[in-house]
Amino acid sequence: MDLNVKVSVRVISRDDDEKIHKLIQNVVANTKMEEKAVQLKSLFANPLPYIISSVIIIAIGVPFNLPVVAVSGGVLMSMFLYCKVKFHVYWNEVCDFLSQSTLDDISEFSDFYLSNENRTCLIAEFNEHIVGFISMREMDVEEEYPTEAEITRIFVNPECRRLGLGSQLLTELIGVASLRYKTLQVTTHETNKAGINFLKKHGFTESSSRSYTSHFPLSFKIVDYVLNIDEF
Repeated sequence: MDLNVKVSVRVISRDDDEKIHKLIQNVVANTKMEEKAVQLKSLFANPLPYIISSVIIIAIGVPFNLPVVAVSGGVLMSMFLYCKVKFHVYWNEVCDFLSQSTLDDISEFSDFYLSNENRTCLIAEFNEHIVGFISMREMDVEEEYPTEAEITRIFVNPECRRLGLGSQLLTELIGVASLRYKTLQVTTHETNKAGINFLKKHGFTESSSRSYTSHFPLSFKIVDYVLNIDEF
């Protein structure tokens, strides 16, 4: 895509569902691939499994005068298998978060946003192709006039990243949100460095973090970021 071309941004229509679902599948698959590489790198770089293996090798090998090579091989193989099993369980739980399959909008996407005035979905379109979208819904709070909304998705085609599409979509959405809300919240994961830098660049600040899942020696944390629209 030409860097000088500005895509058009519009409200979602019911004819967009098929294209939206294809984009979601594409982005989620790409995100999982990138995140799995990050998590595997973190696993192998973590010193704890190596330290524990060394302690076990010494504790078993020295008192019983066992061959160092045989003991080391057995302990390291056992630790490898343990980490492999744990990583499989851990990764499946991480994938649940990355897939966002539990969000209410996943089945009837356009209808979810068009049927309720408290929800918004904006589409970025280039040459009749949907290259990104951003969605927002009002926060579930017991107030007569809610002042908070949450961004549920910011998805850009992986082939069209770093072209300003995310910024264009976010700016448009903030303009819509400013008519009704004072703050915008978005949730991401701690290892999404590019996404976090993007949010900080646009004035979002971290408000809270929590563990989503943890299996030794890995832990997956999710982070909430908030934007005060009045200060944007």
